[in-house]
Amino acid sequence: MKELRSKRATLAEEARGILDKAKEEKRDALSAEEQTRFDAIHTEVEELRTQIDNEERQMDLQAEMDAPQEVRSRTASGEIESREISGDEAQAAEKRYSEAFGRHLRGRATTEDRQLLAERFEQLTPEQRALSVGTDTAGGYTVPEGFYNRIVENMKAFGGIRQSGVTIMSTASGNKIPIPTSDDTSNEGELLAENAAAGEQDVEFGQETLGAYMFSSKLIRVSIQLMQDSAFDLETFLEGVISKRLGRITSRLFTTGTGSGQPKGLVTAAAVGKVAGSGQATSVTYGDLVDLEHSVDPDYRGMPSTGWQFHDTTLRALKKLEDADGRPLWVPGIALREPDTILSYRYTINQNMPVMAAGAKSIVFGDMAEYVIRDVLGMQLVIFREKYMNQLQVGFLGFSRHDGTLLDTTAVKSFQNTPS
Repeated sequence: MKELRSKRATLAEEARGILDKAKEEKRDALSAEEQTRFDAIHTEVEELRTQIDNEERQMDLQAEMDAPQEVRSRTASGEIESREISGDEAQAAEKRYSEAFGRHLRGRATTEDRQLLAERFEQLTPEQRALSVGTDTAGGYTVPEGFYNRIVENMKAFGGIRQSGVTIMSTASGNKIPIPTSDDTSNEGELLAENAAAGEQDVEFGQETLGAYMFSSKLIRVSIQLMQDSAFDLETFLEGVISKRLGRITSRLFTTGTGSGQPKGLVTAAAVGKVAGSGQATSVTYGDLVDLEHSVDPDYRGMPSTGWQFHDTTLRALKKLEDADGRPLWVPGIALREPDTILSYRYTINQNMPVMAAGAKSIVFGDMAEYVIRDVLGMQLVIFREKYMNQLQVGFLGFSRHDGTLLDTTAVKSFQNTPS
């Protein structure tokens, strides 16, 4: 990890040197050779960033797996009881379930496998079980916890919004959740004179409601010949396809969703904090970023989850900006878990953010924790064994439920390029 960060720092210094040389020679643009090297450096820098992020995520996952976990089981009287088991016991139990689920996917489940799958299904809430009513009797079982967790983890790689510090709320059921909201940053206490009565200041509350929109992976068809190939890892294949499809659609709607029949996206909900000056339909300046930063209340700017969010093409433009003293705005993270920053704030690449164009809200800044993503636990995977048998194929269809909204629209502001 240390070596990766050191290599990034060296590359960043080389890139800085290229820009400084052009500046010293009073050139407005890099030469073709310099531009090629500059682009190659930043491509490698981002690749190293991805490697570092993967290592850190694996460290976090291992720590989670090693921790004690709570399991639920149904008693003889039909009640659900919970008990705590060690991380090793939990991994062993999940391995048994995963193996049974894997045989079920291939149509090779034994009586014991089906009993184990049914027991896990019976532990779900009545609402979760109702989701599978009317589905193919060969499908509808809950995917293993590890399978689900890997899908959710892989979904972070698509779009990027889940990596930005947003709040992730996991619920067992999909009931609507009304969440009170308030902006109390303009109110303060008071200094009381001796024997004076305290004044009153009500907190004004609003309300946002988190629902549970149903998302589907769309049908995934796999040939029987491929499934019968012992070298084919069906579980990994399905995890990859489902996470990519659900990751892309949910990330897009968490970013730009309208809020009507779908999640309300971060960009949609964020108020405009800075409109670019004339002629800036596809550009941004140092001054714009400073104005956007200061359009957010200092109470939110000081939060650990505060940062920027933009498309990768916007990052390329930002890396070339300097402050009034000629210092680059982009600074690479060197120490363990230290992020790259723009104006000392971390940033997230979100490929669903609008690119800079006339009227586009291409950059958002603020406390990302004020955006809440809701995941309803218990993904269902339905298997269609007979429907496509004339084509010697088996169909798989994954369902999951999610929602998202910005709780405080003053906590996150957007930069808007010059309207046309």
